[in-house]
Amino acid sequence: MMLGSRRWSSRILAAAAVAIAAVTFPTWLNAQAAKPPQKPAAAEPKPLRITSTDPALRLKGFDQHAAMKQTSPFKDVKWQFLGPNNVSGRAIDIAVVAPKGRTYTMYVATASGGLWKTTNEATTWEPVFDQGPATTIGDVTVAPSNANIVWIGTGEANIFRSSQAGICVYKSTDFGKTWTSIAANIPGGPVNVIREDPADKNILYVGTDTGVYVTTDGGKKWDTLGANLPATYVHDLIIHPRDNVIVVATHGRGMWAVDAEPINKKAQKMRRFFEN
Repeated sequence: MMLGSRRWSSRILAAAAVAIAAVTFPTWLNAQAAKPPQKPAAAEPKPLRITSTDPALRLKGFDQHAAMKQTSPFKDVKWQFLGPNNVSGRAIDIAVVAPKGRTYTMYVATASGGLWKTTNEATTWEPVFDQGPATTIGDVTVAPSNANIVWIGTGEANIFRSSQAGICVYKSTDFGKTWTSIAANIPGGPVNVIREDPADKNILYVGTDTGVYVTTDGGKKWDTLGANLPATYVHDLIIHPRDNVIVVATHGRGMWAVDAEPINKKAQKMRRFFEN
């Protein structure tokens, strides 16, 4: 008797549920139809890639500025410096002219204050690139083959949030009085180190934030040096004069070496001389 009661109770509950659904379902269905259609979820925005301005565009702007200075009806108006007198910046690199004359001549590259020169062993200093297109200097090098020649690599060599890219490489043949760009086809970015080949003064190597570049014609055309070097900052570069091996120090990717014989034919003869 108890089992039959349970079966009847289950049937009664099921019938009640069907009756409730029959009453409420049309109401729910009408409410759903009255709702406005939902808009599809908006796609997540793609991350914005921030890159430095193309060096050619920056140089074009500087050339326009220089041309306007020459044609301005107010070009003879002179500004007067008011101070402060303790203008300074992070010193990045130092180059000393050798052999020494009556006194040492030195160049100091600064992170945001341009290039400075002293001819009296730091008693006084003068800016020698203050009218150039960049005030961030990453490297300064005096040519071992000719003390008249000075190269600078522009751009902030110290990696920092406010780093400036610069406009590649400049050369002076008159102790820093005048400058000429020899950047040619080097990609934009800071130039951290410049080296002259010890056997051929027409060969230059530069380390940048993207790798190592070499020119065999004094800067008219540049090529990447080696295809397997990681695309990372190259902080320093040396050429071993006896073994004719180029060694670079990178940012976070260790040190790398490459044989310079494919680049410098004169160095091949040099190397054979040392080997003998």
